[in-house]
Amino acid sequence: MNDEEQLEQEIYQTLTEGEWNAQDPEFAARERLTPKYEARVQADLDPIVEETKRIREMADEVDDRYEEYINNAKKRT
Repeated sequence: MNDEEQLEQEIYQTLTEGEWNAQDPEFAARERLTPKYEARVQADLDPIVEETKRIREMADEVDDRYEEYINNAKKRT
């Protein structure tokens, strides 16, 4: 058996092994494709900053772990 026949045999075995899954071919093909575009929505408010502000109104932070994040967020706006 030459390399080409061996390769064909391996492909045949790979394609025929396992359970047959009867799916709509168009649906299956669309599921395998990765999207070309990604829709993103830019938020006006940063939810982390807003939540941190509310928490700081209720309690004091032990360590200022979010201080740097909030300062950077203020610079961006």
